[in-house]
Amino acid sequence: MKQITAYVKEYVLDDEELLANQFIVAIHNNKLAGFVRLRHHTDGDELCTLGVIEQYRGKGIGKALVEEVKKKSSGALYLVCIIPIFFDKLGFNVIENNIPASMKRKWTRCTNDYVVEEEYCVMQLQNKNA
Repeated sequence: MKQITAYVKEYVLDDEELLANQFIVAIHNNKLAGFVRLRHHTDGDELCTLGVIEQYRGKGIGKALVEEVKKKSSGALYLVCIIPIFFDKLGFNVIENNIPASMKRKWTRCTNDYVVEEEYCVMQLQNKNA
């Protein structure tokens, strides 16, 4: 968990209430290659804090981690991100209406706390089999 926390800070990812049991990790040759977090809210599940260690990028690890979250999610699955094109290919669509309160709070927190050039958006998994 120490390694994940260090990368979360380095990559400026969501570090709110980090709990080890929320994470799915990818290991390559006994080394951390990537991680993602699945948070359960009363109004839906959230895919967040996705990171792939630089030397492992471009090898499908991010996609594999997202697929694991999709399998483990027990309900509607949402995320807040600045790279919708990546998640669009994995079955997520940008939504502007009927956004759950937990995702509205997350979007507000991201836009206020994480200053980036890109715009944040809320996405929802459209089909569990995507």
